[in-house]
Amino acid sequence: MATILVVDDEVAVLFVLSELLRRQGHTVIPVQEALRASEMCQTYPDPIDLLLTDIVMPGINGVALAKQLQAMRPNMKVLYTSGYGNTALENRGATANLPVLAKPCDADELSKHVQRALVPGHQATD
Repeated sequence: MATILVVDDEVAVLFVLSELLRRQGHTVIPVQEALRASEMCQTYPDPIDLLLTDIVMPGINGVALAKQLQAMRPNMKVLYTSGYGNTALENRGATANLPVLAKPCDADELSKHVQRALVPGHQATD
């Protein structure tokens, strides 16, 4: 299974996503703040296979965060989450070709999107 860095500013969402991923057998690193996510990327000793990040967060948005973290870990894949519509996302730097998982989601939908994001050769683009 994969090691997944989950970043969401809403504690309840962070908890639910993390629990669903753990139940699917993944190692989960839950983080509520972008700065902490950056610290984890710098200090976590093992590979991080996937960044699962909310797009709309206070401070740095998920798209900018992903760019920053992928500079440190170029092999890390990215899957975005959001409870907002396309217009709100475009205003925050998201484009139509970004992989976005709509919130709320169920365990099956989360699993399907995570597995797709982890496929070799798949890469988030903007």
